[in-house]
Amino acid sequence: ESTPSLNPSSPSQSVQELALRTPKSRNNFVSAGLSPVVACSNSITAATPTTPLCAVFTFCPFRFVQTRICAMTVDDGRKRKSTFAGLLLVLSALAAAVARRRPWEDGPRLDPGVIAAGRRNLRVPLLELTSDPRSVAPREPSPAVMRVYVSVSSIERMRGAAETWAKLLSGAASPPGGEGVAFLLDGDWTASVDFGSLRQAYPHVEVLDARADVGQEDSLPGHGTTRAMFALQRGRPEDFACLLDDDLVVNVPILQRELQDKCQSEHCIMGEILGHGGEQRTAGGWCMNRALVDSIGELLATMNDHDLPWPAEDGANAQDGSFHDMLRQSHPDLWGQISYVPSMLWYTENSLPVIERGSKVSKRTQASYRGNVWEEMQANFLHKVSREFLSVVAAGSAVYPAGWDDAAVSPPRRESCPRPILEAIGIYSDNHGPTKLGLEDTLLLVSSNAGQGDFLDNWRHYADRLKLKYGIVAMDNELYSLLGVDRTVLAGNVMTTSASRFRTPDFNAISCNKLSIVLDIMESCDVSVVFSDVDNVFIRDPFQHDLGDLIKMNSYNYIYTRDGPGDGEKDVMAGHFGSPNTGFHYVSRDSAVMRDVLKSTVDRCSAPDNMIERLDDQALFWQEMKARFDMGRVSPRHCKANDGYNEPPSFPRLNEGDPPPLNLCCLDPVYYRNGATSTDFMSEEALQEIIDKKMVVTYHANYAGNKGRKQEKLERFGLAQGFNVNKNASSEQKQ
Repeated sequence: ESTPSLNPSSPSQSVQELALRTPKSRNNFVSAGLSPVVACSNSITAATPTTPLCAVFTFCPFRFVQTRICAMTVDDGRKRKSTFAGLLLVLSALAAAVARRRPWEDGPRLDPGVIAAGRRNLRVPLLELTSDPRSVAPREPSPAVMRVYVSVSSIERMRGAAETWAKLLSGAASPPGGEGVAFLLDGDWTASVDFGSLRQAYPHVEVLDARADVGQEDSLPGHGTTRAMFALQRGRPEDFACLLDDDLVVNVPILQRELQDKCQSEHCIMGEILGHGGEQRTAGGWCMNRALVDSIGELLATMNDHDLPWPAEDGANAQDGSFHDMLRQSHPDLWGQISYVPSMLWYTENSLPVIERGSKVSKRTQASYRGNVWEEMQANFLHKVSREFLSVVAAGSAVYPAGWDDAAVSPPRRESCPRPILEAIGIYSDNHGPTKLGLEDTLLLVSSNAGQGDFLDNWRHYADRLKLKYGIVAMDNELYSLLGVDRTVLAGNVMTTSASRFRTPDFNAISCNKLSIVLDIMESCDVSVVFSDVDNVFIRDPFQHDLGDLIKMNSYNYIYTRDGPGDGEKDVMAGHFGSPNTGFHYVSRDSAVMRDVLKSTVDRCSAPDNMIERLDDQALFWQEMKARFDMGRVSPRHCKANDGYNEPPSFPRLNEGDPPPLNLCCLDPVYYRNGATSTDFMSEEALQEIIDKKMVVTYHANYAGNKGRKQEKLERFGLAQGFNVNKNASSEQKQ
C-alpha cells in the first residue's frame, strides 16, 4: 500500500499542502477577494465575507421565476451540502407566496451583463459550514479526541517531545481541564528524576511516575507504563488513547484524521502492525478506541501481573509481542474481536519510506525484503536519504521516528563545494517537486575541453531540452574562459585543448582526470555523481526512466552502462558483472568501496608505468574492480532483470566476517546504447529497426577513433542538432 500521492495538481502547490493534504478553500468569493452580488429590480444586495449566512432571493423578469441563494461563511475547509440548498429554496418559495408580492414589477429590466455576472458568481458551491451552533446544516465529524501517553526511557527524549509536538496536542484535543499528553516514567532510574522541576518546566503536559503517582508498584518490570495508561483512562471521555515510545514524533492533525477515518470497528487498535493472523502485534506503541481501552482496562484492574501470562520485560516499554500474546492467551474472546488496523502513515524503526517507480512514496517493512537487505537499508537510511525527502515524508506522516527530524535539520556538508556545482545538485529545479524526490543529493556532471566544445554544445542542447540541471568541469583554461566562472569549474593537472585520439597520452590523461574530478566532487560536495561524456547524448530523460528508479531504490553503490555490443540478456541482465563504460555511470557517495576503487584508479593513471602501458580510465577502473572481486576483498552482488531492476533486490544474506558488500546494477543495454549500436557491428536493417522502435534513452557515440566518426553516429540517431547551437563552449564559434 502507498501513502497518498505526492504529485501536485499544480506547480504552485506547496510541499506542506501536499504532505498534510490541507483542505483547499471552497469559497471562491473569499479566495478571490470578492463578494457575491445579486441584483433584483432597482436594488443590489451584497453578501460580504463577514456575513455568517445570507439568503438572497432574486425574482427577475424571465419566463420563469429564478431563485438564487447565496451563503457566505468563514471558510473552515468543510464540504457544503446540497440538501440544505433545497431546503432554502422551499422556504423562499413559501415566503414569496405568503407575501403575495411580485418585486419584478417595481423596477426596470436589469442589464443582461449584470445578470450573467450574478449567475456566474452564484455557481459557487452553496454552503460553507459554520461553527454557529444554530445552523441546521450537516457537519463533518469533529477530529478524533485523543489522549497520548508517552513511555519515557530518556529525559532528553521527553524534553524533545514536550517542547515540540506535545504542545500542539495539549489542550487542543482534550476536554476542558485535561492535558492532551502525559509522560509516564517507570523503573528504578526514576528515583533520581526531579519530577517537580519537570512539571514546572512543562506545565502543558502531565509528568507522572507510573508507580508512585498511578499506583502500579506491584507491576512487573516493563509493565508499569502500560498498566498506568489503562488505569488513568478509567472514566475519561476521549475517543482514543495512545501509548507510544518516546523516540516517536506525532503529527497531531494527521493522526487524528487517521483514527477518525480508519479506526471504525468496535474494538480497534492502530499502529505499526507486525505479524499476521493470530500473531499480530504492534511496534513502538498503539492507539486504541474507547471500547477497547475500557475492555482491556477492566481486565487489568481485576488481575495482577502474576495471574496473567505476561512475563517481565527489560526496559521501560511493554508495547511489543508479549502484551498481545497475553491478551490472546488470557482472553481469547476479546482477542477475537480486536481489529488490528495498519496505517501507511505510521512509521517506526521497523519501516521505511521508499520511492517507487513514478515517484510514488511507499511504506516498506522488514517483511518486504528477503535476506539481509533490510538490515543494510535500515542501517544506512539516514545517511543515504536526502534531508528534503525526509522533510516531505515526515510532514505527511501521522507518526515517525524522532531521528528523522534530526537528519532533516542537519545542514549538508557542502561548505567547500564550488557554486556552479552546488547550484546543479538535485537534477531538477525546485518547481519539479515530487519528480526530484530521491534525487536531491545527486549531481549530473559532464566534462570537456575546448577541443570538444562543439560536442559539449550538442550535449547541453539535449540536456537543456529535458530541463535537467548539470555541472560542467572544464578540462583546460580555454574552455573555462569561454564558459566563465559562474557556469563551470576548472579541473587541475591536465591542460590540453585538443580533442585527443583514443588511448593517446593526452586522451588517457584526460579520461583518468575525469575519475579524479568525480572523487573530488563527491567528497567536497557530499553528493552522488552521475557522470556523462559529451558524446553520450540523452534522447529521453534517464532520471525518469530506469536510471532514476535505480538511484531512488537506495540499494546500489554503482550503476553503469555496458561496454561492448549486445543486448546484455545473457550477461549483465542475468546478474553477471560486465566491463563498465565510464562514459556514463553513477557512483554512490555512501560507498567506501567505490571511493577506494576510484582513488586506486586515479593513482594508477598517474603512475610512471602507465606512460608505457597507456591504459585509459576505463581499462584501469575495470582492473581495479575485478581485482577486488578475485581477491575476495568485497562481496559483489549484481541486479538481475527479474530481481532488483524493477523492485528492490533480494540479495543473499552476508555472514559475520564477510567482506563489505558492493551492490551493482547495469542499465539495460536495450535502452542505454553505446557506439556498438552502429553498422560497424550490425547490419543497416538491424540498426534502422532499433532506431524505428524509439526505445533508446541515451546513446553513447564511442567506438569511434575521431570526432568526425562520433558526429556521424550521433547524426544517425538524430542527435546532432546541438552542433549548430552556440552555447559558447566552442572556441571556433566564439571566434
